[in-house]
Amino acid sequence: MYPDDEGVLVHGNHYQAGVPPQLAESYRPLATDSLIRVPRARRGLAAVRTSDTPERVRAAVHEAMSDHLGHPESLCTHPDPAAPEVRRWSTLLSSLVDLTSGEYRVAAGNPCERDYELMPWNLYDGPGA
Repeated sequence: MYPDDEGVLVHGNHYQAGVPPQLAESYRPLATDSLIRVPRARRGLAAVRTSDTPERVRAAVHEAMSDHLGHPESLCTHPDPAAPEVRRWSTLLSSLVDLTSGEYRVAAGNPCERDYELMPWNLYDGPGA
């Protein structure tokens, strides 16, 4: 992974900054949504730059992570009923951490179906915090 010009770092389920030499000859991303995840996440998260409150930032992230381009395999992945049962997968959770306040929030399951809930701990809690 690597940040874009604005410092946004997104996860794409594939190597983005270089493939390890041991894999270079045969590596191919496995999931069909892998190559569109990075640009879709960056496009969606661009709204965060103009959000002026923590609530609006959370709403922008929620909207971005609920993206369904390529459904069912999208940023917000749902089980594909056409796939054999053993090959079905979905988004397990989406997490959101406010690096200023240390608040940690989780949307358990697909973010399009859940809100981000505040967890009972803070990123900055604990020894040395």
